[in-house]
Amino acid sequence: MKHPSYLRVDDRAVFKIHGLHFFIKDCGGTKQAHEWIETLRRIAREQGAGELAISAGVGPAEMPDDASVVALDFVTTIWRFPRRRCKPNRIRTPI
Repeated sequence: MKHPSYLRVDDRAVFKIHGLHFFIKDCGGTKQAHEWIETLRRIAREQGAGELAISAGVGPAEMPDDASVVALDFVTTIWRFPRRRCKPNRIRTPI
């Protein structure tokens, strides 16, 4: 996060949690997720990375409740593609 080419917005390093709901589940709940985020912010400051802009991704139909996002700076959407498998005989090569 201290590297000169690391993404920064308003002089804050950007850190994105890909899937908010999975993150909360993996942490053991909303309270524990907030504690983890605050720990990440503290460690970033202590290590000289400065303040963080922390985001989390949600699916287009998964609007989180207020308690889930209180420790975040912003929320983004993530795209989910259908899990279709192409059969080799259906793949066409260009002419």
